Parts: sequence; C-alpha cells; structure tokens
Amino acid sequence: MAVAVKSMPENTTKPESGSLVGSSVLGAAYVFAAIAVLTVGVPKLWFAGASPWIRPSLGSFIDVAGLIVVEIFVFGLLAVFGSTLAGGSARTGLKAGVFSVVAGLLGTVIVGSLFAGGGTFAEVFGLALMGVAAFFGVRFMLGSGFEPAMKTLEGQGWFSTETFKPNQGRLVRRCTLIGIVGIVACGIWTLLNHHTFDAMGKDWVLKLPLVGTVATLLPDVRITLPIILAGGAFWLAWRVVNMPTFAEFLIATEGELNKIAWPTRKNLLQDTIVVLTTVVVMTVFLFLVDVAWGKILSHPYVGVLKLDSGKQQKEAPDVKDLDW
Repeated sequence: MAVAVKSMPENTTKPESGSLVGSSVLGAAYVFAAIAVLTVGVPKLWFAGASPWIRPSLGSFIDVAGLIVVEIFVFGLLAVFGSTLAGGSARTGLKAGVFSVVAGLLGTVIVGSLFAGGGTFAEVFGLALMGVAAFFGVRFMLGSGFEPAMKTLEGQGWFSTETFKPNQGRLVRRCTLIGIVGIVACGIWTLLNHHTFDAMGKDWVLKLPLVGTVATLLPDVRITLPIILAGGAFWLAWRVVNMPTFAEFLIATEGELNKIAWPTRKNLLQDTIVVLTTVVVMTVFLFLVDVAWGKILSHPYVGVLKLDSGKQQKEAPDVKDLDW
C-alpha cells in the first residue's frame, strides 16, 4: 500500500552559530592587533630597514611618503584578511558589535589617560571612572538588548559598502558627496595653515593612571591625523548619499531638475533683452508719473502738497535764535 508523504522543503539558511558578544570581542581583538601592526610594527620595521638608506639619498619627504604608502597597503591586506576571517556573509550586527567594543575600550582608556600624571588622587579617580565605565559596558554586552541594538545600528547602513539604487540620481549624489568632502577638506586645510596639528604634539600616546604609557595611538600626528580625517570624511559622505531616506530625496531632486527645459543661447539673450527693456521702461514711466502728480498736487488751485520748502524755512524761526 503506497502512502503519500508530503516533502518538506529544506531550510537552506544556516543558523547563526556562536554568540554575538564573543564574535564582537574576537573582532575587536583583531582590530587592536591590526592597529598595533600599523602604528608600531610597520613603522619600526620601516625606520630600521628602509629609512636609513632612503632618507639620506632621497630626503625626508620621500621617506615619510613611502611609509604612508606601505601603511595603506598593509591596511588593505589586514582589511581583506579580516573580512575573510569574518566570512563572506557575516552575521547581522557583527560589524556594529566590533565597532562598539573598540570604541568603548578606546573611550575608556582615553578617559583614564586624562587623569594620568595628575597626582595620586586624580589617578585613583581615573581608575575608578574606568572601572565604572567598564562595568556598565560589560553589563550592556551581556544583557538581552545588546544584539537587537547592534542589529539596529548595522541596519542603518553605516558599516556597509553597498550602494542604494546606484543608477538613480547619480549626478546630484556625486555633487553632494563632493560638497561634503570639500567642506571637510577646507577645514583640514585651515587647520594645516594655522599649524593646529603641530601644536598637538608629535605623537599621541595612551597612558593609564598609576601605569604610565601603554601604547602609541597615533605616530606623527601632523601627518596621520589629516589622512584619517580625510578618509573619515569620504566614508561619511559616501554613507550619507546612500542612506535610503536621504538618497531618495536626492534622486527626487535630480528628477525635478531633469524636468526643467533649459533655454538656448538665442532664447536666453532675447529674454534678457526683454527683461532689461521692461525695467527701463517701467523706471521712466514711474519717474514721469511721480513728477506729474507732484506738479498737479502742488498746484495752487489744488494745494494738497506744499513743496515750497525754501520759503517755509525762511518763515520758520531758527532754533539757535530762540531766547530760552
């Protein structure tokens, strides 16, 4: 006896394995290791191997430029390797989780470094403040609201390289991107001209209270900080013009611009002549009307306007002559 069995479709979606908190912590550890490679490892190797023969022969500018090129190349390799470790389809919220852990740890250490070297009481207070921040951070990560918050943050598109409707509104979106980058570039140029980066010191170092210097956060601030600001400006502009709400507005703006019927050169000249002629004719007309009504209303038989101001001034007593 044959029995019909309903075939159930196989679920091709792989379940998300592991905890988002654990994955975020591992990702943050990789980010800090990459930062150490870029800020400590690569500069030390460069200054020990390449710099001694590049600087005397080619100059300090070529030496620093070569280091920057190597840093960018190593950064690309580390980014590709990190994305490979995360997997092609990383779980939702992982990028936001890694960013939150890195930003939280850096923020905690930076706050503590503000109290380093300020005396025993200040350093103890800085350590206590770091402990309180770390406690609430860990509590938030272990709570039930961490994963939904990270998914919501990542869903806003700040950590995605995808383009929203790439074939629509390209002109307006590109102009907006260039405008945002241009504004930030003007700010960076102003800071460079006022030597603001030079006043920030040569290197930015992280210090812990009662411990001292932990690591170099940014070497050669006057060079690395403008590059970081420029890269951040480009990324911000890119994500802003690809946010669905704002991108839809820009697309609609370009659609309205496409509806405009732009005049030809001949029509533009004709319209300009018509406008200027109209302005001149109306000016002459209003001048003549003003003069005509002034004559009519000041006529002795009408007597509405008194325009004989010279006679009135002669008849009126002078204030200086009054005997108070």
